[in-house]
Amino acid sequence: MGGVAFVRRINQKTGGGSVGIIPAPNGGRFVVKSLRSINLNLLPVLRELLRKRSVTRAAEALGMSQPAVSEALGQLRRNFNDDLLAMEGRIYVPTAMGLRLQRELEIALTIIEDITLVDHFNPATAS
Repeated sequence: MGGVAFVRRINQKTGGGSVGIIPAPNGGRFVVKSLRSINLNLLPVLRELLRKRSVTRAAEALGMSQPAVSEALGQLRRNFNDDLLAMEGRIYVPTAMGLRLQRELEIALTIIEDITLVDHFNPATAS
């Protein structure tokens, strides 16, 4: 499912506000908070954690400290009411919610990155 469809579905389920509940793949439920209640700056951190499956490697890729990434993971876990990544040996393995978010984050953040890479406006060449 695309990122826009995901947001649209959440808004339908939550009425675009406060907290809503959507079904999880395992028959459980995910709690979804309002977009306004989530620090969107944490989403690239989550994407990198899901890619690297290591707090240390995610921190290096993001140019952040390991404690800052650990704190961000804690905030994300509270926001999504899910572990998102669970330790197995020396690596993190995504939970069902983590896997679901990974697909959606790749789509959504790619779109946002594309939007922010728009060429600068030059009135001399504008038509």
